[in-house]
Amino acid sequence: MANNDHYAILVTISKYPGLSNLNGPEADGVAFTQWLTSPEGGDIPLTNITQIRTANFQPFNNVYDAKPTEIEFKKALDNLLREGKGPERTWKEKVGKRLYLYFAGHGFTAGSSLTDPALFSAIAQNGDTAHIAGYQYAAKIASAGFFDEIMLFMDCCQDVLKSSQVLVPTWSPPDRNLSHKVKLLQAIGAPRGQKAFERDLDNNGVTHGLFTIVLLEALRTAIPDSQGWVNGYDLKKQFSQIWGKRFRDETHYDPPIRLPDGEDIRILQRPSPTLSLGVPAPIPASTTIRIDLSKVKLASVLKSIPKTSRMSRQGRDFNYVQEVFSGSGKQNLPTGMFTIETEGEQSDLVFEVLPSEGTQQVGRIEFHEVPPQSAVAPESQSFEVSVSGSDRAMQVKILDSEYNTVAKGDGAVVAELTPGVYKAELIAGGACSQEIFRVVDRPLMVLVSAPLFSAPAPVLGTSSSHEYHSHPANDLALGAPLHSFPKADAELMVFVRASEPEYGKLLVRPYPWDGLFISNFASEGNSWRISLEVVEKERFFGATKLAVPAGSYSLCSEVRGESDGDELCLALRTIPGWRTEVYIDSSIETSDKTEIAGILARPDFSKVTVQLVRIGEPAMVSDELGTHTELLRARLAAGGRAIVPLDEDVKRSPMLGIYAAYATFQRDPDDKDTIKRCLRALPAEVRTLTDVQLLDAWLSPDVTTSPLKSLDIPLLTLAWDLSRRLPQENQLAPDLRGILGQWRIGGSLWTSWRRPTQANTASVAESLWPFQEGASYRTVLATARRLSTNGDQPLLLDPPLDMEDWRAHQELLRALIPGGSPFQQALRRRLLNAISMQEDVVEEQIFQLGAQYDLDRRWTVLEYRIFTNKVH
Repeated sequence: MANNDHYAILVTISKYPGLSNLNGPEADGVAFTQWLTSPEGGDIPLTNITQIRTANFQPFNNVYDAKPTEIEFKKALDNLLREGKGPERTWKEKVGKRLYLYFAGHGFTAGSSLTDPALFSAIAQNGDTAHIAGYQYAAKIASAGFFDEIMLFMDCCQDVLKSSQVLVPTWSPPDRNLSHKVKLLQAIGAPRGQKAFERDLDNNGVTHGLFTIVLLEALRTAIPDSQGWVNGYDLKKQFSQIWGKRFRDETHYDPPIRLPDGEDIRILQRPSPTLSLGVPAPIPASTTIRIDLSKVKLASVLKSIPKTSRMSRQGRDFNYVQEVFSGSGKQNLPTGMFTIETEGEQSDLVFEVLPSEGTQQVGRIEFHEVPPQSAVAPESQSFEVSVSGSDRAMQVKILDSEYNTVAKGDGAVVAELTPGVYKAELIAGGACSQEIFRVVDRPLMVLVSAPLFSAPAPVLGTSSSHEYHSHPANDLALGAPLHSFPKADAELMVFVRASEPEYGKLLVRPYPWDGLFISNFASEGNSWRISLEVVEKERFFGATKLAVPAGSYSLCSEVRGESDGDELCLALRTIPGWRTEVYIDSSIETSDKTEIAGILARPDFSKVTVQLVRIGEPAMVSDELGTHTELLRARLAAGGRAIVPLDEDVKRSPMLGIYAAYATFQRDPDDKDTIKRCLRALPAEVRTLTDVQLLDAWLSPDVTTSPLKSLDIPLLTLAWDLSRRLPQENQLAPDLRGILGQWRIGGSLWTSWRRPTQANTASVAESLWPFQEGASYRTVLATARRLSTNGDQPLLLDPPLDMEDWRAHQELLRALIPGGSPFQQALRRRLLNAISMQEDVVEEQIFQLGAQYDLDRRWTVLEYRIFTNKVH
């Protein structure tokens, strides 16, 4: 029976005149619609599905005329959720049981948020991050209570071009405060700061997003519970297994799936396979992977399988071993691990049903040997099993043969398990190693080999710990500084490399370190910039080390991006008596230029490691503590649970305590006891870091602290989010937020920003003169303060907001503001959207928009003044 009270809105954008085109979104939308309308899938009437896609609109060449945009999505929502006509339209109380929201295209996320992805609309371009805030819309729909359930699927990246802000939609349904009664499931194509991928896996000319491929396969093949329901947990478990086997090693991540808070969500119902002793049970094709035995090398394996062998899965028997492995015909089996018990004392066999390689439902089989089952151990008896890895920051899981997680822990896990076949997983960073084992008739210890994970620093135990990087890095760390500055009491070392090419390969220009330089934030007369001087292109790295006064610095890139004249900068901090080591890895790019015969590598500011080491001590690249520090950094970047580090480790590697404290804050800000435990061993001089000062203010809100100054720049983007939660006197300085904060790159773990070198912003110049290359932070700050109103908080915009005047200037608003700040571009987009929807914007909404960009009222007035002068 069709689900007539289920609805869906799909937005799929493949053409972006201002960005780069994609091939997969519309094919993904078609495939998802097929699942939605299938009786074995969503079983939704086609009339309940709204499809907003590039193909629905006339071809366009001008970026300002491109569609679809947020306007089309708003109209689709209004058509579904409102009734009546014209000004008399009213919001419905209840629309249906479930709403599917599916988005595919380019996307980004905001700051450090794990649950705030957005889809770029077709008019997005560098400097104009026009977008549809998928999660924000889903949250508003949930609060209004239009549906009992919302399923949000977004196959898009979670990085950014420039702005760090996902804007709260101006679309305003009634806020009935019903979110606690609505189940919201979210599945996103990539974690924060990562890119989603698309590919033609079947070589048939049709490109699909990897996330959508796995999502649909998981929806089709997830094993239902005893009542036949496929729940959110079942979907997440199946998705993880499929992704882990096919794409984890390539992408180094798992797309995030967040289940509803509280009770799980039932997605669909179908018959569950029932396997009983001696009776071959039919397994419905809709719940299984199809195995093409002609593609499985079985000849040698089948010789060792007697016809009388027992075949079981999770303690349930069925006797069609020969039926399964007869001939070369195709068989239907659920994913999981099956045991074939042979005769005598020879090893038994486990074959694992794995997902397909392409989009077609043709799976794979892998065989493993396990000890024979003992006849003396009753299956009701349990035995202690210990599974461990080499580092306690690695996550350990034990899965049963149906891929249910039966135990998990950090570094090691102990569980009571009944006889059977299990799988141990060790997860480090984005890598995973597995070991299949069998519980027979006694306790068991399983040691899983550590996976080689990718890391920006060439530390031990990683897939990129090349000796031709680690040895030079350590030599540089222990050697004399290449430059020394007066009153130097700290060291700053930067090491930029390309880890992927093998030694001896050809790296072509521009090299990753070309155009990079270190700069200070001193006054105009004492400013300096130093390039990376230790360059070994044959070993793919460039580096430098400086003796500097403790303070704030930046690593800047002059490499051209989406537009000419952009600068990309990374915040660096030094502290007395310590060496700040910064390691940056590169992304490998492909080129369609036939004259380029080597490897193109670009520095990737999202692939950064920062380590703090006492001056005179070796670098941690050859120290197990360096590996442990990298694992905690990877946990923080992926939103993982914190591991409270040992005090003696934090004293040697302070970043351990900082990573763990922010990982705790990210998941549970109110767990202040754990945050204190993470920080307690930090050396006194390290506690002067802005990141730590903000945490101290959070832990002790009643303690008066010295206000943070404009040059107190934090290392981590999470620190900016923490600052917003503090009383005003303990927050980051308003001038810092105005000058750098609104330009921050939201997809990065680290404080980095991107802006045109010739930017015209409130933070730059009086009378709108262009930003002069080389102008220092202090010079710009002084100019901005002269433009302000003597530090007082202005209450009104100047000039006043006049919507009729903006409607008259609609055509001027359509054009991108050259060098405009992220706030100014967002304001332009907000006004255009309001005009298109025949809505008004009031003054207080301008200040709310400024707050989303970390601007206080004074800076918002300043930005608005420059914006109006520029547009008019």
